[in-house]
Amino acid sequence: MRVVLSVLKVTLLVWLSILFLFVLIATLTIGVFDHKLLKEDFYKDQLRDANFYEKVYTNVMPEIKDLPSYYGGLTITEQERDQLIREIIPPQWLQEQVESALHSAIPWLRSETKELNVVIDLVPAKQRAGPVVLQFVEQKLASLPECSPGQGPDLSRIASGEFPDCLPEKPGSAERQAIFEPYMPELSSSINDTIALAPDKLDLVKVAADEWDNGSREKFLDRFHTARTVTDWTINKTGLVLAYLALAVLLLLIALLNLGRLRAMLRWVGGTMLFTALPLLAIGLYAHFAGPGWVEHELETGINDVPASIVKLISDLSGSALKEISWTFMLPAIVITGIGLVLFVLSFLVQRQEATRGD
Repeated sequence: MRVVLSVLKVTLLVWLSILFLFVLIATLTIGVFDHKLLKEDFYKDQLRDANFYEKVYTNVMPEIKDLPSYYGGLTITEQERDQLIREIIPPQWLQEQVESALHSAIPWLRSETKELNVVIDLVPAKQRAGPVVLQFVEQKLASLPECSPGQGPDLSRIASGEFPDCLPEKPGSAERQAIFEPYMPELSSSINDTIALAPDKLDLVKVAADEWDNGSREKFLDRFHTARTVTDWTINKTGLVLAYLALAVLLLLIALLNLGRLRAMLRWVGGTMLFTALPLLAIGLYAHFAGPGWVEHELETGINDVPASIVKLISDLSGSALKEISWTFMLPAIVITGIGLVLFVLSFLVQRQEATRGD
């Protein structure tokens, strides 16, 4: 009978230890979501630390070819185009729009709001575009070199947004400006008409719905129903507190099953903490040091129809975020591993003291 009870107790202790492992995984995961993935500041910090907004202009914008409406459809060099885009859509304004989108999306993911409206207002950019482009045109024309003798530029191209290679030689700057002034009203009208064709807003939810669910906003948002439900229960209903409470209860049960036997109590409690948290700590370390490289490789080999600069930017952001997330995952695991190690080692010291007293 005693052997049967001993086997049952050991079996129960093993199952409690296994359950502790799964609850610990859930606890660390909830902690990552609660402290990082569902916090606006986490994303703001990642974007800032990765110099995201500057890289958009230096790396990404040169590869985006569908922005001519914002600079009036002018025929200009890529360098001039990038300069105009930076003035029309400045980094500070882009940052404000991204952070505004986060301010709408994160509360929705946390089920704190019912509607998801992630819309970037492009009207201010369009309003800036007209004066910026016209000023650029005047400066560009004023800086053109004088034509060589016998060189006859086609000045009529100015009205359609194309620049001649030179302007006819005329004495005095006032007369020089008078050369291209007749074409400016038509060019100005063309620029304003082209800018007016640019969209007034960018609905990111609609863009995503068009990409993944054939334009169905409802179907796209339904993708997040389960995630929002789980998030609401775990985050908004003190799921992290309950998870840590469950860990404490499991350890208490393990201790009670060894009540009266200090050595066994310390060994089972300490061993459970040590040998369940240690593998998770190893996973966290691997994700911290090797994860960014793995993410970069998967993105570069798995995405083919996106400009390389965008893939690189996403890769940098993802790698940086993974390193910070892994640290959040590891920190409780480090504490539990440390406590478990101390208790496990103490169990052997207690054994030696008991043996010494017995002698």
